[in-house]
Amino acid sequence: ANWLKNHGVASGTAATLTVLVVIIVVVTLLVLVVPPLISTADDFVKVLTTGIDTLGDRLQDEPFNLSAQDAQNVTDKLDSVGPKVQDMLVSSVGSLLPALAQLIVMLGLAIVMTGYLLRDGINNWRWILGFVDEPRRPAINKLGEVAYGTLSAYIRGTSIVALFNSVVITFGAWLLGLPLLLPIAIIVFVAVFLPIVGAWMAAGVTIAIGLASGGLHDAVGMGLIYLFTSMAK
Repeated sequence: ANWLKNHGVASGTAATLTVLVVIIVVVTLLVLVVPPLISTADDFVKVLTTGIDTLGDRLQDEPFNLSAQDAQNVTDKLDSVGPKVQDMLVSSVGSLLPALAQLIVMLGLAIVMTGYLLRDGINNWRWILGFVDEPRRPAINKLGEVAYGTLSAYIRGTSIVALFNSVVITFGAWLLGLPLLLPIAIIVFVAVFLPIVGAWMAAGVTIAIGLASGGLHDAVGMGLIYLFTSMAK
C-alpha cells in the first residue's frame, strides 16, 4: 500500500487494491493445496494396507520369528487401522466445516481492518496520541515506532526462514520423487508462521505424503529432511 501511495495512488484505492491482492492470494493457495491433499487420502490408505501385508511376512522372518498365526493376528489388528483412518478423514471434513466458516468470517474481518488501517493508519495513530499528555507524547510515539520496527523485522526474518524451509524441503521431496511439490512448498512456508504447532503440522503432512506415494522409505526420508532443515535454520 505504501508503494502505491508513493506512486501517486490515493490511499483508499491503494488499500483496496492491497486487500484484493491478499484475497486472491489466499483463495489461490487454498485451491492449489486442498484438492491435491484430499486426492492423496485414498493413496495413503492403500499404501498403509500394503505395508501391513508386507509387515506380516517380515514378522515371520529374523529377528522376530513369529508363527504364521501370531503374525496374522498382528496384521488383522492393524488392518482395522485403514478403514478407521479413512472414516476419520471423512468425519474430519465434516467437523472442520464450522471451524472453516468461523475462520472465513475472522479472515474477512481481518482483511477489512487491514484495509482500514492501510488507508488511515497514520491518522489513527495520531488520534491515539491525542489521548496522551503532551509531555509524554514524544516518548509514546517513539515507543510505537520501535514496536512497529520490531514487528516488521520479525515478519521479514520469519519470511526468510519460511522461504529457506520451503525451498530445501521441497527440493528434498523432489529428489525422493514425491508428488504434490507445490502443496508441500506452500504448507511448509505457511507453517513457519504458526509457532510450535505449525512445525508439527507441516512435518506430519510431508511425512504422510511420502508414506502415501513411496512407502516407508520415503516417509523416513522426508522426516529426516525436515529434521535436518529445522536444525540448520
